[in-house]
Amino acid sequence: MARDLTLLLPGLLGPAPRAWAVSAVGKPRRLTHVECLLGRADRLPGIAGDPTGLFAAFGIAIGNGPDGPTAPFRRLADDPDGDPSGYWVRADPIHLRPDRDRARLFDARFLSIQRAEADALVATFNAHFADDGLILVAPTVDRWYLRPDHPLTWPTLPLEAVVGQPVVGGLPRGDTAGPWATRLNEIQMLFHQAEVNQQRLRTGRPAINGLWLSGGGELPKPPAGPLWGSVRSRSPLAIGLARWSGAPVADMPNGLTDWDLGWQAGSQLLHWDGPQRALGDRDEAAWLAAVDEIEAGLADLFRAVRRGRLGRFELDPGLGIRYRVTRRTEWRLWRRRRTLAEQLDPDDEPDSPRPGRAVARG
Repeated sequence: MARDLTLLLPGLLGPAPRAWAVSAVGKPRRLTHVECLLGRADRLPGIAGDPTGLFAAFGIAIGNGPDGPTAPFRRLADDPDGDPSGYWVRADPIHLRPDRDRARLFDARFLSIQRAEADALVATFNAHFADDGLILVAPTVDRWYLRPDHPLTWPTLPLEAVVGQPVVGGLPRGDTAGPWATRLNEIQMLFHQAEVNQQRLRTGRPAINGLWLSGGGELPKPPAGPLWGSVRSRSPLAIGLARWSGAPVADMPNGLTDWDLGWQAGSQLLHWDGPQRALGDRDEAAWLAAVDEIEAGLADLFRAVRRGRLGRFELDPGLGIRYRVTRRTEWRLWRRRRTLAEQLDPDDEPDSPRPGRAVARG
């Protein structure tokens, strides 16, 4: 059986301002292997960025909305021994801070939550809402999940879309969302009064004063057999999708230049969202570091294709086009290499950096 590899690398080609891929003297940054990929590889229909692209890689269509049913899959990664049945929602711990006439949201990277703090707030929540049938769990200190009494009925936004931003767009709205608007205010007051947060405030740390709800859904019936020979990722969503589908989850390398894929027969999937996370944080330095990491990793892959250790590899940056490299495409020396700057939007100016961007994501 042929050996092949698919890389899902959302954010590699932006959307980012073209200035990020231009040197201090105004010339495009030269990335030999990225340029060969862009100029000489076969171009095929690709998939959208996360989470849509990850779902599509496992044969699940979720529509074109900003959110998707990520919670049950992420929980499958974070709490593999938990009961996977039922409707679950992401209930991420957050800090809401007043800013003029709006509130801005900061995620767990900004909070440095301790295990005892998470356990205490979860216990407080479950005791308070026991009669309402709500169950909150925190399999990790940074990622919490809620089993509500009924599925959420308003359009939700993933946490990643609102970090550092005003939160109005993702709050409950519509005739059926009224009870949840009340509940979220109740949760804020409950958490504010908790001893955990009083202690955090006494020591100068921001309170964990709310939950952000998103990604509601149930696990569908899994496929008849694994869609991938192995899956490598640090993303809870990718790991959960792999476990749901029956695909083995292999160790993710520390970086794309540190991998030892073993080149098993069959199709392997490697997902890395480092560039996308950097874009979400408006962090130019982190995005450039991720691009350099990919450039170094591509050198190994091109070499493996030339030597026949790898039949092909495909790279999908989540913008609707994927790039396929084979031994045949390696000989397209007449094709001009395309710089990274040529692929980016010259009119896309970066926003100001988001708070907490230097803190690693959980």
